[in-house]
Amino acid sequence: VRMHQHGVDGEAIGALKTSLLTDVEKAVSRAVANMREVAFSSALLTEKAAGFLGSTEGLTGEIARLASEGELIKVPWGGEVRYVARVTWEMEKAILRVVEEGKGTQQPLLEQVPEAVLNGLTDGQKKATTLVLGTTDQFIGIQGYAGVGKTTQLKAVISALETLPADVRPVMTGLAPTHQAVKEMSDVGVRAQTIKSFIVEHDQATAAGGKPDYKGQVFLIDESSMAGNQDTAALFQAIASGGGRAVSMGDIDQFESVDVGAPFKLMQERSPMDVAIMKQIVRQKDLQLRGAVHDIIDNRIDAALQRIETQPADRVARSASATLPGSAIQETETPVNDIVADWKDRTPEARSRTLIIAQLNADRKAINAGIHAALAARGELGEKAIKVPVLDKITHTRHEFNKTEAWEAGMVVKRGDRYQDVVAVDRNGRTVTVRDEEGKIALVSPKELITGDVQLFRRSEREVRAGDLLKFTATDKEQGQMASQRYTVESVSEEGNIRLKGENGRVTINPEKVRAQQNLDYGWAVTGYGAQGASSDYVIALEGTKDGRKALASRRAFYISASRVKEHVQIYTDGKEDWVKAVKTPERDIKTAHDAL
Repeated sequence: VRMHQHGVDGEAIGALKTSLLTDVEKAVSRAVANMREVAFSSALLTEKAAGFLGSTEGLTGEIARLASEGELIKVPWGGEVRYVARVTWEMEKAILRVVEEGKGTQQPLLEQVPEAVLNGLTDGQKKATTLVLGTTDQFIGIQGYAGVGKTTQLKAVISALETLPADVRPVMTGLAPTHQAVKEMSDVGVRAQTIKSFIVEHDQATAAGGKPDYKGQVFLIDESSMAGNQDTAALFQAIASGGGRAVSMGDIDQFESVDVGAPFKLMQERSPMDVAIMKQIVRQKDLQLRGAVHDIIDNRIDAALQRIETQPADRVARSASATLPGSAIQETETPVNDIVADWKDRTPEARSRTLIIAQLNADRKAINAGIHAALAARGELGEKAIKVPVLDKITHTRHEFNKTEAWEAGMVVKRGDRYQDVVAVDRNGRTVTVRDEEGKIALVSPKELITGDVQLFRRSEREVRAGDLLKFTATDKEQGQMASQRYTVESVSEEGNIRLKGENGRVTINPEKVRAQQNLDYGWAVTGYGAQGASSDYVIALEGTKDGRKALASRRAFYISASRVKEHVQIYTDGKEDWVKAVKTPERDIKTAHDAL
């Protein structure tokens, strides 16, 4: 079984092929698929494969065999030899091939773009709108830097298409790798879902003997920089096979995929894809803030920091007793506590316009818990408090759950639409015992799971009172809940009922009784990854290098924090010098197999 077949033909087919391999072959295959680096050493591959196998026996021979057969391609790297997986090379070629084969195959959506549609747009917005509406290509791209008005440009496209008769008007479908980006598209009236859910639905329809028809559909793929090779290859091939067309929108300077590859960058640099560039920033109302974002894009970090520090702290409305931060970049040994204090000293109206960003998930949780406790102590929340069960999703690379070591008794697993409790884990037999919601017991072998359809959660709980800000952390169509949608709690009851008020009305949930409603959390603070695609009048950001923060300190993270804001950004750091040094450190990883080879 050739490794390059796995991942391009669909995960279910790949899993079937993988099941024919020996345990050693399977361990190395999954380790390769789980790599985040395009080029990796033999030692790192051995270490990762041992995690799937449980030992190192036979791994050296298998890696040597794959190298001799060309499944692992040797490349020189700083005086040592590293490997690039042929699967990565083949997936990149498949993506480029689909783009090339789609050139000149379509009719323009509009023969002529109405002048009224373009009025008031920036040059970049006009070029992007004209490209989307007038292209004859199946796949095109929009490179839009943060804050350039991609939503305005999208509305212009929708407005232009609405001039067509309903029977010939193309259907716009939004796709994105994150729930936040899906929400942003839904908010402007585009029916949207995650890329992974679309691929699963397409594969299920194909496996059932169907041939999905996407003719007359335009797929708007937002935050494309966050999609890896495997998802992009599967998505493009699905759209192409169904006769649809796609617009890849994103920013190569923002966060990348947790999976291997940078296909959006690859397509811009190595394919014949037509790409419109949007660089005129319109989000920041303050000229210094707008200049700071341009400085970060152009890697002038010191200049960006100086601009941010010129912001007056009194630009944000605060209570009469509030203590103003000494600087817009405040150094502190207690950044979490200082962020909580800053937020609670803002007026209610300013709080509602403030987005809090923490790169580290642990910091996000601590800030949210701190705000809840502070509001309760000040009497700003309701007296009645209930404990609500919630599911904390465990983030993972593609095959992490194929390791028995990733599982613990007490966890919850979701396979497809079914939730199951993890009752026991047998590390020797490498099996997991699960119980479904009807009480039925089953035995699961993690190494046999198709991981694209598996999510693992830790159980936790949150105290909820009237006045709390909550958000759903997962979309559930049956329950009518959308991830990242935020709600204010109006009331809670002894029976566990929570009355929520959101932008689109009121809803009552009971997480104690409905497992899907346990995908719930406080909504004040988000991670940098969760913030990509969002915008807010004010931002408070935690940036630093201590307590695990160093791995996430980068120019990309700084770019996200600074570019979400319209009027004022306040940064708290556990050490300015070390953080700035990390931000200035250039990225060393090669992003694509084409670059490596």
